[in-house]
Amino acid sequence: MQTGELSAGAPSPMAMRRLAAVDDQIRSLAAQRVDLNCSRCGYGIVSREPPERCPMCGTTPVWVEQSQPPSQPAAL
Repeated sequence: MQTGELSAGAPSPMAMRRLAAVDDQIRSLAAQRVDLNCSRCGYGIVSREPPERCPMCGTTPVWVEQSQPPSQPAAL
């Protein structure tokens, strides 16, 4: 194998631990975001914190959390 080439073998245990740590960080960040809709105009956002005003209608709405959409089958 020449310098700079990747091995076709399995990743090392250290690489697997690093990948698992990155995966955990990504999942943690994604879990902190919520899908919200403006109660006045219905504008939707995904954010960690709701904004003070709706970017679409400019009002100070009550932000309504959207439930997760049902799983859809993969397109063929």
